[in-house]
Amino acid sequence: MATIIREEKYIKSDVNNNNNKWWTVQLFDNGDVITKWGRVGDTGQSKTFPGAGVGFLEKKCREKESARNDEIPYRKLNVIGGTEGVTITNKTVTDANVKEIAKKQIKTNNPLVTKLIEYLARVNAHNISAASGGKIQYNDTTGLFSTPLGIVTQENIDEANRILIEIGSLVAGNKYASQLGDLTNSYFMLIPQNVGHKRVEIKEFWADLNKVQYQKQILDSLQASLDSAIAPSNTKTISVPEKKIFDVVLNLVEDKSVINRIHSLYYKTKKAHSCSYLNPADVYEIKIGKMADEWAKDGAKMTNIWELWHGSSCGNLLSIMSKGFLIPPRTSSNVTGRMFSDGCYASNISTKALGYSTGYWGKSSGNRYFMFLIDMAMGKYFVPPGPSDNLPKHGYDSTFAKPGYSGIQNEEMIVYRVSQVNPKYLVEFK
Repeated sequence: MATIIREEKYIKSDVNNNNNKWWTVQLFDNGDVITKWGRVGDTGQSKTFPGAGVGFLEKKCREKESARNDEIPYRKLNVIGGTEGVTITNKTVTDANVKEIAKKQIKTNNPLVTKLIEYLARVNAHNISAASGGKIQYNDTTGLFSTPLGIVTQENIDEANRILIEIGSLVAGNKYASQLGDLTNSYFMLIPQNVGHKRVEIKEFWADLNKVQYQKQILDSLQASLDSAIAPSNTKTISVPEKKIFDVVLNLVEDKSVINRIHSLYYKTKKAHSCSYLNPADVYEIKIGKMADEWAKDGAKMTNIWELWHGSSCGNLLSIMSKGFLIPPRTSSNVTGRMFSDGCYASNISTKALGYSTGYWGKSSGNRYFMFLIDMAMGKYFVPPGPSDNLPKHGYDSTFAKPGYSGIQNEEMIVYRVSQVNPKYLVEFK
């Protein structure tokens, strides 16, 4: 049976002309060449050229890379796979399953926590698939995400991230000009997506920053899959040792006095928000190694350490456990609002923070809700007279936004270094 010895993949996206097409060519060891083509997401068609050889393959590739009739040319797509002598071993793919890695690496005292980890992994995968509208494929067996044409390379992801920041700036400014169409074309040729057969309406596809954030989720997922699958380019067979992804201790709290104190704190600080019907249930003590180390060097030595609430979507929890809290730009996937510049937000009003967990302030996160109880080192804080992009104020460590003065209805506390935050408990609400 003939074996593929070379394969090239190409993509062409032109939203103005409703083009979203792929084309591939394969060379076999018997000299046969097979070309395949279609719309991204479709099975497509194929044609065999018996004995055509490598010269024919290279000629066809040159044709695709040349602009004809004022059309956008195809662009070569680099994906991880067997096209450049690189093979992903079964062991590596199996180890890429984030659920199994999390179960092995997160230290716990209770089998109920293991069940929670399994749940969070399922929600994480579901949220990413839903966010992409099914455009990005998830493999339950391998735990990897991929575009319809495969797992793209680091170069593609880096360039797509850069373009997405530009797109986010235009969307934030409600600037739906031709530049946004050009950026969308470039983005789709880096990250192929099944957008259906209808013409892509730019204002609909990038309707708001949530749409940008969904795409950032896709890029983050592809990055995680790439990290799990790739090895040095001169390696013929990949067999990567398991990376230390989770430096986390997550224990179910069974001390009634601790549980009662946290439950009581929630009820004392709740207000009449849409999520106020929820009640605290299980409490988990959490230590995220990276954050605890940074806190010990910085936040723990500061004044005004406040115990506050921080809400987050259920689908983000494993990412937080893996990477710690992040302060991304406002175009990033986990940003739902930044009235007082890019920072880490928390509140002493429990239901204000819980709104970020339930989806009231952002996208919905499922039917189980979790919120962090954190220590936040405020140090010397500034009280702003209203929302501002120019924070933190020089000479201050943090921002304390107050109702009736700062243009908001609930207290919000913002710090600008993640080392000023230390998560202590994860509380589930039902």
